[in-house]
Amino acid sequence: MGPGRYPDKVPELPPTVRGRRMREQIVQTAAEMFAERGVHAVGLRDVLHAAGASKSQLYHYFDSKDDLVQAVIAYQRSTVLGAHRSLLSRVGTWQDLADWLDAVVQVQQSLGWRGGCRLGSLASTLAETDDAARAALADCFTQWQAEIAAALTALQDAGHLQHNADAGQLAAATLATIEGGLLLAQTARSGVPLHAAVKAAHRHLLTYAAPQTDPARPTATTVDR
Repeated sequence: MGPGRYPDKVPELPPTVRGRRMREQIVQTAAEMFAERGVHAVGLRDVLHAAGASKSQLYHYFDSKDDLVQAVIAYQRSTVLGAHRSLLSRVGTWQDLADWLDAVVQVQQSLGWRGGCRLGSLASTLAETDDAARAALADCFTQWQAEIAAALTALQDAGHLQHNADAGQLAAATLATIEGGLLLAQTARSGVPLHAAVKAAHRHLLTYAAPQTDPARPTATTVDR
C-alpha cells in the first residue's frame, strides 16, 4: 500500500465468533489507549496486556501497528459518525438541528470535557507522520461533512433553509467550528469554548433561514440560551 492509499481490499473478519470478539476487543482497547495516551505513546505490548491477548493473536489479525491504527480509525469512524448520523438523519426542522448541536455539548459535558473529538485527536497525532492514516481520517471528515450537508439539504427541501444556500459550504463551516470548540473545551476542561462554538455555528446557519414567517424556525433553543 503506497502513501496516502487505502488497502486494496477490506480485511476479512475472523470466521469464528470467538475470533471476531477477540479482534474487536483488541481494536476497542487500542482505541481507548490511543485516545487517552496518544498513538505514539502506546506500544503493541501495551495493547496486548490491556486486551488480554497473545502476540500470536495480535499478528493473526493485524500485520503491524499501522494495520491496527487503520482498524482503530475505522472503529472510531463507525462510532463517532454513527452517533451523529442517528440525529442528523432525522433533521427536518430547525429545532431538530438545534437538538443535534445540543447533543454535541451534552456528550462532552458528560465526559467532563475530556477526550474531545476521537477523530480529531487521531488526526492531530497522525496527519504529519502517517499519510495513509491522514487520508483515512480525511475521508472520515468528508463523510461527516456530507452528513451535515444532507441534513441542511433536508431543511432546504422542507422550505426552512434558503434554496440558494450552499449546503456543502455551510456544512464545512459548521464542522470546522465544532471541531475547534471540541479542541478548546478539551484543553481548557471547560464547556465555555464549545458552548460558544455551537452557538456561533447555530446563529450563522440561521442567517440562511427562509423568511421569518416560517413556522418551523425556532425562537429559542438550548444553544442560544
